[in-house]
Amino acid sequence: LIFFHLTFKDYILGTFSKSFGASGGFIAASKAAVDELRQQSSPYMFSASLPPAVVATVRHILGVLRKDDCRVKQLWENIDYFRSCASDLGLPVMASDSAIFPVRVSRDEKALDCARRLVAEKGIFVLPVIYPVVPQNKARMRVSINAGHSREDISRLAESLAEILALGRG
Repeated sequence: LIFFHLTFKDYILGTFSKSFGASGGFIAASKAAVDELRQQSSPYMFSASLPPAVVATVRHILGVLRKDDCRVKQLWENIDYFRSCASDLGLPVMASDSAIFPVRVSRDEKALDCARRLVAEKGIFVLPVIYPVVPQNKARMRVSINAGHSREDISRLAESLAEILALGRG
């Protein structure tokens, strides 16, 4: 976008992988902006259309959400609850406006060990994010909250993270 001297206000970008459990994404903009992207964007030129099954999945999910937004409301309640638990426990959670929370860990080895221990000892799956995805010594755990989590699930997650991270200090 910088190449075209455009700002992010000119486009709305979205992903289907995190919000819909599918693949791909979208860009919404004026017809002129979309036409320019189509002509000038090499990633677009070498990409393919979304598979029909992905489009059908996303359309179905949008229809479900339009009829009943209780899942969306529950998700935001769960996000707020995790933020509160993390704050109360002093977890090093980075700012996030979504259901995905990066938790600072620092060393790659520590992130890998924390992820392994969370699964083995607590039955909790959290993805480690390590170099080269993030700079060296900036590793983190990628916590994903969803509408299906109970308050007990979220409390146990936060407490387990605090315990495992505390054990890994030093």
